[in-house]
Amino acid sequence: MGKDDKKKDSKKSSDKSSSKKKSSKSSSKKADPVVEAKTEAPRASPKAEAKTTPVEEKKTSTPKKDAPQDEPKPAKKGVDLGKSIGYEDMTTMENMTLDGVLENLRDRYIEDLIYTYTSSILVAINPYKALPIYTDKHVRAYKGVRLGKLPPHIFAIAETAYNSMIQHQQNQSVLVSGESGAGKTESTKLILQFLSARTGRASGIEKMVLASVPVLEAMGNAKTGRNDNSSRFGKLIKIQFNEEYYICGSTLSSYLLEKSRLIFQSPGERNFHIFYQMTRGMDDATKAKYSLREAEYYNYINKSGCYEVKGVNEAEALHEFREALSLFDINAELEDQMFRVLAAVLHCGNITFKAAGEGCEIENAQAQKQLEITADLLGVKPEDLFFAISTKEIKLRNEIIHKPLTPEQARDQTDALSKHLYSVLFDWLVSQLNACTHADTYTSFIGVLDIFGFEVFIRNLLEQFLINFANEKLQQFFNHQIFKLEQRIYEEEKIDWTVIEFKDNQECLDLIEQRRPPGIILFLMKKVDSLELPMIHSFKR
Repeated sequence: MGKDDKKKDSKKSSDKSSSKKKSSKSSSKKADPVVEAKTEAPRASPKAEAKTTPVEEKKTSTPKKDAPQDEPKPAKKGVDLGKSIGYEDMTTMENMTLDGVLENLRDRYIEDLIYTYTSSILVAINPYKALPIYTDKHVRAYKGVRLGKLPPHIFAIAETAYNSMIQHQQNQSVLVSGESGAGKTESTKLILQFLSARTGRASGIEKMVLASVPVLEAMGNAKTGRNDNSSRFGKLIKIQFNEEYYICGSTLSSYLLEKSRLIFQSPGERNFHIFYQMTRGMDDATKAKYSLREAEYYNYINKSGCYEVKGVNEAEALHEFREALSLFDINAELEDQMFRVLAAVLHCGNITFKAAGEGCEIENAQAQKQLEITADLLGVKPEDLFFAISTKEIKLRNEIIHKPLTPEQARDQTDALSKHLYSVLFDWLVSQLNACTHADTYTSFIGVLDIFGFEVFIRNLLEQFLINFANEKLQQFFNHQIFKLEQRIYEEEKIDWTVIEFKDNQECLDLIEQRRPPGIILFLMKKVDSLELPMIHSFKR
């Protein structure tokens, strides 16, 4: 099975706590009584419980030469943890080659063992099906257990972060990265599920966070060539804990919303889900309220030729979206204003221009109608809207000059307005969600960072460039943690080992961010400095 057949994402707890796995033999022994006592003590606070957790020194041993045999794992509290297939921690492999790593992952994946450690980093492969490994019994099994003592699991990463937060009195972060479709968003949900169940006290915050999913997915997700429900924005969720280490709140920070998707989609891809929910899911009366027509009519969503997602009912998705809005104090009036802005964005794409003297004018009666509809939805006069999208304001020392734009420039300016409207609406929506989940006072937090996947489209704009740059930085971090630090440990402990050659991407990063000689970012900054555009200051920030 090739590298592209399996999509992977890695989760990294910022406080490293790992032990190297050895093959386990089948055993009929009962679970460790100390562990049993910890998992069966509901009255103990998380803080007290964490203090009773034994602290073990990390032991580093030479890798075993023979691959571990396929043996069943001993059950804990009646939980079937599966067989031991291949290497559960790939740092114990004697020959860590690409073929060996892929073969190990494949062998485990075939047996539905989708998780594998690489030291303290968890490699996960999307199974594209539901697996019965996220039950309450699994939560109890991994509760209070050190990383590496049980088979690899995302719950183990969440448990490590939680215990590290308590023991070291420091905030923790879990990084979830991987290519598009690897399952990053689902992994984030599982971490939230574990943290909520692990503390043993219902706060309602997890329900609110999960209730926000339909809202964020409708506004921030889209169908791509690799994933029918791909997140087109990055997010950092901070789960807030009180002094007793129970969940008391959460906040969401979003970044790098893929605004360029509003204007262009590659063949087979779609714009953000919300536009199809509106054009294909609203009833006729509601569509008439916002002057909406069929999806095929709008230039912002008809270029790729893709309007449907298999198995998705747009009317049901829209209903779920509206139901979720009501949970976050977004009443009928605010909802109406939201849909007016969204409809206005769609109509903006159908405002077309033609040359007229030094500037431009509306191309025809149909485009004029779209201009009037857009102005009405935004609550402005049509002539004021046309002036705003067809002229450029130049500020001189003592006066302001308005320069007419060509049809192409007016089109670009209208697209910029659409992206700005959508971005502002998205940010407002996130602030509404945070207002309902944020805790005014909290002691510590665990951050879960869900970052974009690396992708290369037919047409790549600045946003995708920055996303891929962030992923290159993450790859360097991964290399540093896995190869450089592990080799340093071997040297310090004077263990015989063979140098592992790995591809360092420092040259790629230098090409992008180096200052001398100037890299791509510095080159772009200098070019922007030479332009007189309103976007300059925004880009600099």
